[in-house]
Amino acid sequence: MNWLDRAAIADSLPAVWLIATGRAPRNIDERSALRRSVAREVLGRQLGQPVAIAHDDAGRPQLAGLPELHISLATRGGVVALALAQNPV
Repeated sequence: MNWLDRAAIADSLPAVWLIATGRAPRNIDERSALRRSVAREVLGRQLGQPVAIAHDDAGRPQLAGLPELHISLATRGGVVALALAQNPV
């Protein structure tokens, strides 16, 4: 597993990024917007194409149009944690 502290490209999967954004989201809506924005940027760079984040029936985030990849997202205090794998995270 690769642990990266910035939006660098991982050599293999699974990969986890911890990204300090320098932002201080004040509420759940701001945290959600921050993690989605960072995830789209990092995953777009990783996959070499723009990505859209959707949700499955259980509410888990997923990459629209890429069912073979799984993601997990979290935000705390302006730090975004993002995981990308070929199996559920």
